[in-house]
Amino acid sequence: MSIRPIVILTILIVAFTFNSSTAGSYIERHRGLYLGLGGGFGSAQFKINELSKSDRISGMTYNFRTGVAANDKILFGLEIDVWHKNDEGIVTQYNNYGFCMIGYLDDRFYIKSGLSITKAYKEINNTFIEDPESKSGRGATIGVGIEERILRNIAVLPSFQYIYQSYSGYTVNYFSFLVNICWFQ
Repeated sequence: MSIRPIVILTILIVAFTFNSSTAGSYIERHRGLYLGLGGGFGSAQFKINELSKSDRISGMTYNFRTGVAANDKILFGLEIDVWHKNDEGIVTQYNNYGFCMIGYLDDRFYIKSGLSITKAYKEINNTFIEDPESKSGRGATIGVGIEERILRNIAVLPSFQYIYQSYSGYTVNYFSFLVNICWFQ
């Protein structure tokens, strides 16, 4: 994974967040629908039992979210989160399909939490492998982030999140840093 895209993305986030002409020029209002797409990177750990933990493994993360605002400070929606690692032809992927609630503590800072259904995938040299004992499970998500409007209905949302997944026989947890671009109605 190249560090260059991460540096460029970080510079853009900082530029939008601290640009005085952008900050405060669009008031964050939440009404109706929202739709977002984003990505980032994360660190996962796999655990079979207390004595058998893996080291943290870095991978790419992807996020899709959609939902509706209950009021200006509370949003309800569905999120799909993916942790993905391709290591010399061995692909490991953990998907999280969840219902989330997002609560704004002020005009920009938010917290989120939710419950999910999870799915594990493994592929070796383009051959899909699915372990029938652990192919699906359940999970939970918590996260924090900042909303920075760049246009009246468009916002950049950098966030950190933690996702826990439980499968038959093992668990997975990962931290991720994401940047979403969201459209708000």
